[in-house]
Amino acid sequence: MTDVAPEVRQALEAVLMVAEEPVTPGLLAQLLEVPAQTVEAMCDELDADCVTAGRGFRVQRVAGGYRIVSAPEAGTRLVGISNWQALLRR
Repeated sequence: MTDVAPEVRQALEAVLMVAEEPVTPGLLAQLLEVPAQTVEAMCDELDADCVTAGRGFRVQRVAGGYRIVSAPEAGTRLVGISNWQALLRR
């Protein structure tokens, strides 16, 4: 496990949760005040934690950055709900 304060992990999770687009490791490093390599390790660990816990979301590297995405196994459930996006907007 990467040696960072719990607040840094919480901040990473919060940034990824609200980001509308993938966030680059460099920007995350600036925001969190840790090296980009640490950010990458933390994202990998967070994703592994999501898998281990059976969460409905994952941390994925997309377009040179990281973002939170729905887990593939959760996607099959979402496909069965034809208007799920419209329901969420209410």
